[in-house]
Amino acid sequence: MPLAAATPALNGTFDKLEPWRSGNQKESKLTLFKIVKDNNNPCLEISGDPAIRSNAWLTIGTGVQGVEPGKVYRVSFRYKPQITPDLKKKLFVRLEQADKSGKIIARNQQQVFFDKTDWTDVEFAIKSAKDAAWTYLYIQSDNLAATDKVRYDDIKIEETEAADRGMVINGSFEKGIFPWMSYQQAGGWKQLHKLSSDTPFGKKCLEITGDETNKSNRLIILTQDLKGLEIGTKYRLSLQFRSSVKEEKGPAKNAYIRVQQLGPKGEWILGNEVRFPLNSDLWTYRELTFIPDKRTATFAIYLGTGNFKETDKFYVDEITVTKAESPGKPFDPAKAAKHGKLTQIKNERGTAEITADNVLAKLTIDGKTVIPAAERSSVIFIHNNETEEILDGKGTPSKLYPFKADAEYVWEKGEFKEVITFTALKDAAGPFKIGVRHGLTPDKWHTQIFGLSPVRFIPADKSTVFTWGIDPNDLNLTQLDLYQGVIMPLQVMEGEDSYFSIASHSYDDSITFQPNTPKGYQAVMERNPLRVKKGEKFRIEVNFNYFDRSKFVLRDVWRDQVLRVYSNNPKLKKFLPVKDPGPRVTVPGPLGSVTGLFKYRVDRLYPHSAIWEGWHDEVHEDYPTSGSWWNGSNEFRYKYTAEGFRKHVETLQANNLHIIAYIRTFCNLDLAGKTFPAEWVRKTPGGGTQLYGGGYRKMLPKQVKADTGIGEVPWGMLDSFKEGCLDFMVKRFFKMIDFYKPWGIGWDCAGFDPADFLAVATVTDEIKKRGYDTKVVGNECSGPITAYIDWTIIENGFFGGKTPYDFEVTRALQLPIVTLERWQLAEEFINYHLFNKRTWCRPFGKTWSASYVDYMLKKDPSLRNNLKKLAHSLHLTWFYKDHSLGSSSFAPEEAEPLLKSFIKFTSEINAIIRMDKAFAIRFTNGRESDGPLTACAWADSKTNKFRLAGFNEAHETKTFKITLDKDAFGKMGWSVEDMKKHKAILADPDTEKEIEMKKSVVNGNLVLECELPAYGFLMIFADK
Repeated sequence: MPLAAATPALNGTFDKLEPWRSGNQKESKLTLFKIVKDNNNPCLEISGDPAIRSNAWLTIGTGVQGVEPGKVYRVSFRYKPQITPDLKKKLFVRLEQADKSGKIIARNQQQVFFDKTDWTDVEFAIKSAKDAAWTYLYIQSDNLAATDKVRYDDIKIEETEAADRGMVINGSFEKGIFPWMSYQQAGGWKQLHKLSSDTPFGKKCLEITGDETNKSNRLIILTQDLKGLEIGTKYRLSLQFRSSVKEEKGPAKNAYIRVQQLGPKGEWILGNEVRFPLNSDLWTYRELTFIPDKRTATFAIYLGTGNFKETDKFYVDEITVTKAESPGKPFDPAKAAKHGKLTQIKNERGTAEITADNVLAKLTIDGKTVIPAAERSSVIFIHNNETEEILDGKGTPSKLYPFKADAEYVWEKGEFKEVITFTALKDAAGPFKIGVRHGLTPDKWHTQIFGLSPVRFIPADKSTVFTWGIDPNDLNLTQLDLYQGVIMPLQVMEGEDSYFSIASHSYDDSITFQPNTPKGYQAVMERNPLRVKKGEKFRIEVNFNYFDRSKFVLRDVWRDQVLRVYSNNPKLKKFLPVKDPGPRVTVPGPLGSVTGLFKYRVDRLYPHSAIWEGWHDEVHEDYPTSGSWWNGSNEFRYKYTAEGFRKHVETLQANNLHIIAYIRTFCNLDLAGKTFPAEWVRKTPGGGTQLYGGGYRKMLPKQVKADTGIGEVPWGMLDSFKEGCLDFMVKRFFKMIDFYKPWGIGWDCAGFDPADFLAVATVTDEIKKRGYDTKVVGNECSGPITAYIDWTIIENGFFGGKTPYDFEVTRALQLPIVTLERWQLAEEFINYHLFNKRTWCRPFGKTWSASYVDYMLKKDPSLRNNLKKLAHSLHLTWFYKDHSLGSSSFAPEEAEPLLKSFIKFTSEINAIIRMDKAFAIRFTNGRESDGPLTACAWADSKTNKFRLAGFNEAHETKTFKITLDKDAFGKMGWSVEDMKKHKAILADPDTEKEIEMKKSVVNGNLVLECELPAYGFLMIFADK
């Protein structure tokens, strides 16, 4: 039956009470639900009766026919309250859906607010559950007094065009708030999303406020589904906003808009978001560019706010999502150039050719043309209102916009450097997009690799976007995956025979990369000012370098870029450019997980283990040296004490176990302005709290709340650039180091931006100045920061989205690497893969792990009845793959049972120099990996040990044949004859056996060969 025919049976006009029914009516001596007339129109009137038990939850409802599964409906009604305010009183209109068995499977409700006393129109949207067989509509009243009254009329349920729509619906809010929905309105008694006429864009805009009585006030979201997006197409989300929000002590306030991309099982794929500054009362334009990921199944827009008060007002208007078509033309390398007379700039590496307009026309490095001489091979551009103007590089003013551009070109330290400086000629409101782009020959490159962690790599013909740096006056276009961060402004083009790097070496400049915008232009770098002042300058630095793949591997390219990063900031200048500290080692034992002061955790550690010890005060985010505090490493079972923890450290270290005292730059936002200045909290470009995108809270158990009065900790991060903040951090860290004397300190959540770099570099430098032998360990660190740490962790390995690229670039400055593969994540993946349970496993990890699990189940179907063993097998196989890429294992004690040879191997390699010289080991294809085969070696003369790990991830046996370069290993103190005298162990998760490698000498180099079975792991041991 169609809904239009069913609606009259709903009797939403209340000409009579039927078919509405209530089970509460007969309890009361009063008539709680009755039909009355208001201006001669019949309506439903509801009152309360505190004398009855069910007054806390009075409902009247009716069944609804014709609601079809999977469709979107508008629920609308009018109400008129006459209620004395009380936080216990609440009103709701609720739609519930049940399946065929009568089980409730969906519930959507709208809170009715009584801060108005006249008739008010309300509407909200629901998406009918796909398995819905029955639909019920309820009107609910909680805790009304007998004198309270609320009237309802014109209740309707109608199918809406939102069931099949494209892009954003009603982003201008001219038609009300529908189809935007909020699931957090319930819990307070103030309406948080309203319409306002305070806008220059049409007649209406959205006004958002807060309600401290609402339990969800820290995270309020207004949302709607987003449809009609094409995978791989670039889109632009844009809006206007104005803020009248007072910054004050207490939980940090924030506002943002996010395009949420979800997978087929509801898993998070990407969250592309803009954070809004809260300190400007001017209407301001913001936008972000995003590309739907191929893994995405559904999209939604979230308009989020947090911790607003009732007096705070935040206004939003003109929300749109459109295709982000570039106004420029695609690059065609076949189109002949019309550059005229060219000026050549030469050095021993190559030649740059410059036009009479002072624009780069052609670039040749090492005899290879990387920027071809074609029409518009380089373009200096300005975009505004979807139009483009092309500028010269000699300062000629724009005809349309208040800018001029000056270009400089120079060969510097073996690279070709281009600097474009835009100058604003008058004050003007943007937004403007100003930048430079260069055309590359498309078929020369197959992959783009970017300076992000985890490393982003995409096909060479695809688009992406990311911004380095923080500039509140910039659009800061970005597309970051979960937990992803930009570690340096770098793009590397990878081809079959070469790498081509494109970088801005300045740590100071904010810069956006938009490769293939428009198509065919790779070195696309831009600034995006929202407004400009006369005389203001915007600098774009582009450095080009070329690497022959017969001489260099990716870690060489990465190292080259890391060592070139510089800063003119006085606080950073003393630490940049970094100096390559050379090969580093740690202890001859594995990195173990936190003890939590539990004896069983200490007893399971392997000899000489270093211990990543979480111990600090998690309530106050402090590093105490007196008193007692709570920490989650012991599941909050009991409090740590300073003297007790110091004795624990002393005891363990006396027994050759090495404590790494956990530290980070987190802060408890509720303590801002109390234990530290509020301005020390690090902010995103949009003004929101910085921490994985903000909004994270540590929930504390009841015993902690009872003891401290704090039940949750809102997390932020300290900004080391703020005056006094760095001194504060350094003093408390060294007070801790001097008191506990740990073997090392372990930085967590540091490594993505200059504020992290400054904190780590300063502390490491101070350790050296004081003559301490304290090691510095960093979690998820690559890039320039690795020059200031001794050991780095790759967290969550392949499961957490890492790929061989992440292992490769982390090896750039030759420090030990350890990878944390959590055993429980292997169990989680098994449940995801076999039973469709939720997982946050990242794409590479899903594909790789699924291939292994399918192989094992085909090989041994009985494993379906022993999923613990299957998960354990997967866990260990992750370990084996990690080792073949140059890492050791974090927390191997949690992976027991383990093979004895593997424990010996993963422990010892931390104290041996890893062989990172390019092509020191090579397969028959001349490279360090060959399809499913990977390998890594460790050797030095100090320990007199040589180790080699090899791995085959194919589903069949492969010939493992590898050449060890005599010169490279000779410099490490190992001759061919020495390496011949080895023991080779072939392992899988359950067994190990000694095998004989075929040995031969070719051109003086040692060649080792064996048959490596599917997922077989090879360990080679040699000692002198």
